[in-house]
Amino acid sequence: MEIWDRLLDNRDTDDGRPVYERIADAIAAAIDSGDVAPGVRLPTVRELSRRLNVSSTTVMSVYNRLGEKGMVRGETGRGTFVNPPAQAERHRPLGRAAAQSRVPVNRRAWRRRLLAQSESRLQHAFPTAVDLMRGSPDRALYPLTELKRAYRAAVGKTTAHDLEYPRHLDLDPVLAEPILAILDRDEISATSEQLLVMNSSQQFLQLFAHMLMDQAGDEPVIAVEEPGYQTAMDTFEHAGCLLLGVPIDQHGMNPAALDDALNRGASAVLFTPRVQSPTGTSWSSARRRQLADVLAQHPDVKIFEDDHFAEASARPGGSLYSDRRLRGRVVYVRSFAKSIAPDLRVAVGVADPSVRSALNVQKSFADGWTSRIGQRTLGHLLAGDDVFQAMDRTRAAYAERRAVMLDALTSRLAGSGVTLPEASDIDGLHVWLTLPVGCSADQVAEYAAQRGFLVAPGEPFYVQPGNESHLRVNAGAAVPDLIREASSALADAVERAASSPVSAVLTP
Repeated sequence: MEIWDRLLDNRDTDDGRPVYERIADAIAAAIDSGDVAPGVRLPTVRELSRRLNVSSTTVMSVYNRLGEKGMVRGETGRGTFVNPPAQAERHRPLGRAAAQSRVPVNRRAWRRRLLAQSESRLQHAFPTAVDLMRGSPDRALYPLTELKRAYRAAVGKTTAHDLEYPRHLDLDPVLAEPILAILDRDEISATSEQLLVMNSSQQFLQLFAHMLMDQAGDEPVIAVEEPGYQTAMDTFEHAGCLLLGVPIDQHGMNPAALDDALNRGASAVLFTPRVQSPTGTSWSSARRRQLADVLAQHPDVKIFEDDHFAEASARPGGSLYSDRRLRGRVVYVRSFAKSIAPDLRVAVGVADPSVRSALNVQKSFADGWTSRIGQRTLGHLLAGDDVFQAMDRTRAAYAERRAVMLDALTSRLAGSGVTLPEASDIDGLHVWLTLPVGCSADQVAEYAAQRGFLVAPGEPFYVQPGNESHLRVNAGAAVPDLIREASSALADAVERAASSPVSAVLTP
């Protein structure tokens, strides 16, 4: 019997670890024993998926794990090959007890790589497919006229002094004034001494993680929403943090599950107050109070709020920073890449002096400061009414597109076992689908690509690999007529995948 066929035993033997880990361990053992020799070309993703009757995402996770150990290498256009022993870190499989005791996990930022590999494979096979896979806003809705006007205002008053190295990292006053007014409208009381500025929410996340690492002196554990924002998870893991997933519902993170995560060692928690990625849900004011009560019982836990869609969201604002019990350990971040334009590389944070100072120290060792011209451009933009009128149009457009997709999918998939969110429960760009038992997200994505639309399997939005029952679709990325076509294609894909074996549909 070939080694690849013997892997079926590892796939089916449940020892508490995900399937991809068991398969990777078996291949690693075969490499160690010499059953698979150095230089051997491993089966393609499609071939191993067919032999083991697992998804292509699972096989990509297997090869990524082996690659991290230095046991295999990928060669573009040729395949995946076994490395000589001198290049390989010896593989030490975790036993059952170790696997079950491993609660916080660090997967070395695998999600971005997995999404990129899936997208690259499908784009290569279906080059004309419309991309509803990425989390990008529709560039046709960028407030371009307003941005040009704001940029001209910022540059027009720039002096040579403004282009020098700054003496401090405070917000430029041109930005601070409208930001404080916006925060006040969202009932977030702050002063200019509590504001800080960085290039993006991702930079805030990264430097927050570095701050935790410096303060903890060990690998800090961060509680994250699950499913959740894959870039945040990857950013935390890349910095050396461990993750604990906390389930969410249509109102936000589950308070009892959060309390459990904090009791199990989480020293920080990441929240998305509104337009949570990938589900599109926002926390209710009641849920925010419940979470605040939980956090008040854990006085050493740091809190990060990623309000990434604020200006284009239909949901009311609000922050745990407004709770006096928590204020000294909250970092509230408001960014503008999704709501206004991704190239506007400015994000604003609110934090009390000790946390603000610690983050500014991290910023000073990263890239120094955030462009004052960029800050002033955003400040001029937010000081006028025009951009908020543009945001009203953007908000309405995204709401229409989500409604079109939900109506079409509900009509086609009623009784199929697919779970769709209520339109009133979501906001932003995405629609999050839960597939029926036995229906693989990779299969659905493959069939949808064949019909001309790329969608994202849900696996990368979890702490650990292995979830194959969800899809994220960027309904905001296309006009309503195209969304109707995409919804029809997606409904067809779900119906076909429900009755097709995995091996029958995978594209190399």
